[in-house]
Amino acid sequence: MWVKNKKIALTVGFSWVSVFGAGCGSGTAISYPAIAPVVNSALPKALKASSASSTGAVEIKPGSHARSSLQHIMSVTPSNTQTTLAQQYISKLFSEYFANINNGQAYQGYLNNMVLNIDMRMANLGSSSSNCTKATPSSYVIDLSSIDSMLKFTLNNLQCSSTMSGNAAGSGVVFGNSGNNYSMWLSMGPKTGTYASGGGFMLFANISNYGSTSTTTPESVDGMLVEYSPASVNNRTDIARFKAITTTNTFELFIGSTQQNIGGFKDSNVNDGNGANIYLGAGFRMISDGSHIYSDGTLYDSTSSGTYYAYNVCLNAADASLDSTASDCQTLANSFTLNNSSASLNFAEISGYASATLSGASASPCSGSTSDGSNINNCIPSPTTNANQTTPTSTVTSLFAKIFPISNASSVAASY
Repeated sequence: MWVKNKKIALTVGFSWVSVFGAGCGSGTAISYPAIAPVVNSALPKALKASSASSTGAVEIKPGSHARSSLQHIMSVTPSNTQTTLAQQYISKLFSEYFANINNGQAYQGYLNNMVLNIDMRMANLGSSSSNCTKATPSSYVIDLSSIDSMLKFTLNNLQCSSTMSGNAAGSGVVFGNSGNNYSMWLSMGPKTGTYASGGGFMLFANISNYGSTSTTTPESVDGMLVEYSPASVNNRTDIARFKAITTTNTFELFIGSTQQNIGGFKDSNVNDGNGANIYLGAGFRMISDGSHIYSDGTLYDSTSSGTYYAYNVCLNAADASLDSTASDCQTLANSFTLNNSSASLNFAEISGYASATLSGASASPCSGSTSDGSNINNCIPSPTTNANQTTPTSTVTSLFAKIFPISNASSVAASY
C-alpha cells in the first residue's frame, strides 16, 4: 500500500533509467517528497489507485500494444448528459493500467502513471550533498499560455539541476525547496536520437506545505505535464493540468490529447495486451470535493452514431455511481480554479488547428452549435479514422521544443 507522507529515499538506482551526475560539495543532502502519493491522497475514494509508488507496477509483456489559477467565470448547470459512457470512461481513467515511459512497466491510473516518472527520476539522483542546495531558491516560468492561459506555470523554488547521461540533450531534472515547499521539473527525451526526432516528456510540479494537516495552509500539489512524440514515432500529444489538495480533499484535472482513445490495460493482467477503450476527447475536466465528482467535456460513442458528444456528469465520490440529482454538483461545477473563461485544452488548442480541414473531419472544424454537439464532431476526428493521429501544427510543437531543455533554467539552478 502507498503511504501519503512518504519522502523518497534518494539512495535508489534503477537499472532501466539513465544515470544522473552525482552531487558534490558541502551542501545539504537532498530529501524530496514523492508526488504520486500526495496526489492519490486527494482523489475521491472511488478513484484512488491501489498503489501510488513505483513498487506498485505490473510487468508488461514485450511487444504488447501499450499507449503510453484563474477563477472559472462561466456558469455551468449540471444536467447528467451522456452519463453511462462518461461514468465508465472516468472510472477507467483512474482504474486501468498504463505503460510507463520510464521503465516499461504498468501502473494504475493515467495521472498516477505520469507523475511516477518524476518520483522515480528523483529517486535515481542519489543522496549526495551539493553546494547548489545552499542557494536561495528562485522561480522560473514555463510559458505555454499561447496555447491556453492555464498553461503558464511558475516553478516557485528552484536551486539545482542534473542532466541525464544517456537521454537526448536537454534531458534532466531541476529541483529545489524552501522549507516544506518543493519544486520539481523533469524533461526526458529518447535514449537514442534527439528531442526533435523522438519527442519527449515534461512534468512540472510544486508541492506546498508538505506534511501539513491544516486547512488554512493545506498540503497540495500543483502540476502540469506535456508528452509529445512526432509523426515518425507514435504521433501523440498529451497535455494535462492538475491540482490536488489533500487536507481539503479536493482535486482538479484537465486533459487534452490528440489521440482520442487514451485507454490503457483493463486490469493488472496486462500480459495478454487486452486493453479497454477510454474515448474521452480533448477538453476533459473534472473536479471533486470528497463528496461528489463533477466532470464535463467530450466523449465518443462508438455504439450509437459513432460521433462525439458533449457530456456532463455528477457522480458520488465514494463509489463513482451516478448522482441522479445533477444539481447536487451545481456548486462544485462552478468551483474550478485552474481554467480560464473558455473551454480549456480542447482539440483546437492542443493541435493548433483552430480552423482547418482535417482528414476524417468536417471542412470547418470547431464551428457549429455547442448545444447539440455538432461543433464537437467538427473539431475532433473520429478514433476510427487516420485523423485520430493528428500532428500538431509547427507553431504548437515549436513551443514544446522551446520549454524542453533544462538548460533553460541555468540562470536559477546550479549543477547538482
